Amino acid sequence: DCRGPINEGERVNSTDPMLLKAIAAHQAGQIAEAKAMYERILRRRANDPDALNFLGMLVFQQGNQARGVALLQRSVKSAPANPHAWLNLGNMLMGVGESEGGADAYERATDLAPGLWQAWFNRATCLRRLRRLEEAIECFKTAISLKPEHDLAYERLGLILYRAGKNKELAELYGDWVKYNPDNPTARHMYAAAAGEAVPDRAS
Repeated sequence: DCRGPINEGERVNSTDPMLLKAIAAHQAGQIAEAKAMYERILRRRANDPDALNFLGMLVFQQGNQARGVALLQRSVKSAPANPHAWLNLGNMLMGVGESEGGADAYERATDLAPGLWQAWFNRATCLRRLRRLEEAIECFKTAISLKPEHDLAYERLGLILYRAGKNKELAELYGDWVKYNPDNPTARHMYAAAAGEAVPDRAS
């Protein structure tokens, strides 16, 4: 569930022009230039949390997973109140199969930023992988409440509810999905199947 090189809503408090230039290069896909600038910043300020965060994402996506995780761990140690860095660390830990550590990182992200829907969604996905299904259900519900048009959250929560035999909750979930995305044929089909209402004569 790693997103892009820079998470939606990522915020940087630094006014360092080199850091801002590096982030702009990173966003533009100028990876070598961005990497060189991040590393130059860290030679000057070894514990700069933003440079550690962004360089960690960059090298992780280049395939150097161990270094990426290590850089993010240094970032959250340097600035433990940054929810986006905890989210990025959770994504990396999930990516290397360390789901328990990922769940802890996502929990820190949601504690710090309760409105960060990506963290709730990724936390739910991680908890589902760990078979902590009741916790996963609540996290998916929170993600949907924050971003009700997010189709994949309905799909994943619906699968858990279906397998748990929670048919009433399942019908309510798919009803909400149709409400927020009435043009989605999957949403309409799943609602019809779960609620027995508005069943079409044939499949779309």
